[in-house]
Amino acid sequence: MRDSCSFGHLFLFIFLLGLGIRLFALDLKLFHHDEAIHAWFSYRLLTEGIYAYEPMYHGPFLYYVTAGMFSLFGDTDLVARLLPALFGAAIIPLIYAIYTMGYLDQ
Repeated sequence: MRDSCSFGHLFLFIFLLGLGIRLFALDLKLFHHDEAIHAWFSYRLLTEGIYAYEPMYHGPFLYYVTAGMFSLFGDTDLVARLLPALFGAAIIPLIYAIYTMGYLDQ
């Protein structure tokens, strides 16, 4: 019991650390090329209602959710990067869930 509790606390600490690292100064640097394209497509979807699928880029989920976040929180660099950062941090609890199912013990 003590080992699993302390291991759970360790994973919680790792998750909070990973989340903090991903969110710290998220809007400090300029966009990379692909980030700018995703933000532009999301902004056009919000302002003009235009979405055309481009096979070279991601599907509509990222653009629709980011456009919704733009409408709620404003169209800033921070908001454009927030969804990928949150999904990146969500990988850590998924690893813990896989561990608790026993898949990493083998």
